[in-house]
Amino acid sequence: MKNTTLNGVVCAIAFAALTACANEPSAADNGNNVINPKQNTLRNLVFNAEFDDYSNHGDGPQKMFAGTSSVQSDTINLSNGMRAIATLTPDRFSGAASKMTRTLPNDTYTMEAYNGYTHEFQGKLTGKVENGKFISLDGKEDIILEHDYYHFLLYNSKLYRQDGVLMINRANADDAFVGYVSEIIKHEPRRQVVLFPMKRKGVRLKMKITGTEAFGPMTATLSNANSEGLPASLKYELRNNNWSTATKSAFSQPITFGRSVQKAGNNTHFALANEFTYLLFTTNAADLKMKFNSGTIYGEDITGTELQFKNLVFDVNGSYVLAIELTK
Repeated sequence: MKNTTLNGVVCAIAFAALTACANEPSAADNGNNVINPKQNTLRNLVFNAEFDDYSNHGDGPQKMFAGTSSVQSDTINLSNGMRAIATLTPDRFSGAASKMTRTLPNDTYTMEAYNGYTHEFQGKLTGKVENGKFISLDGKEDIILEHDYYHFLLYNSKLYRQDGVLMINRANADDAFVGYVSEIIKHEPRRQVVLFPMKRKGVRLKMKITGTEAFGPMTATLSNANSEGLPASLKYELRNNNWSTATKSAFSQPITFGRSVQKAGNNTHFALANEFTYLLFTTNAADLKMKFNSGTIYGEDITGTELQFKNLVFDVNGSYVLAIELTK
């Protein structure tokens, strides 16, 4: 059987058309693309990669709260007599970003092919992504595939395998990209394009403090609220294309707020955190708590005040503002 080689110009997988199994999905297209079991032809597969920015959930779980599609709210009574109204809202920090700018420079990508019925491993290629195309690193690797139904995975070097299982660590929630696609490899067209929607399995969070009076700089610590900790790694299950929590560990991040500014047209004063927080998407806000280490509002010192969130859930590849409205 003759192989087709991947090179730096065209990323191709060579495949030979062999006898089709009775349980294959139909590769016919209006009767023009029926697989001929006697044919032995070579065709190219071109692999494109489109990198989605945050808040593009795509095929994620699309979690909702209390029947709403975006804003989630929760009221927390604080020990000092104040109340905190926590509101989780999808942000718009990344709305104007181009999908093609998401590629990490000089990163290595792995493309794997699996039979769509048996989930048996068919082979893999290593390469890079340039201008939205996956390209073999050395041009010498190839995979031979029959015309059939396949699952394809494409992921960057921030993912790893442990005991054969694909994993993502919390430290790489922001820069681990993975794409999954199911595809029927047909006799036609002569050059078939496979598009990978590349997404994170993480969540980006920006904390925000609001009040009805001006307040000075504040510091806080965002951490796990229970002894189990937060999701520390995810594991992948190919059969159902499912990611789930593999391990949990303690989490702690310092959060700093500058002096508040007043929102135009009303008496709302607010300060955004100077830092982003990156978590795995299986994290629930009920797993988080925030403790103020310094700060004064309404003339009261809130040092030591602690609040635990609840009833707020994150979506895969989501970016959020978690606003804490402090009221007397």
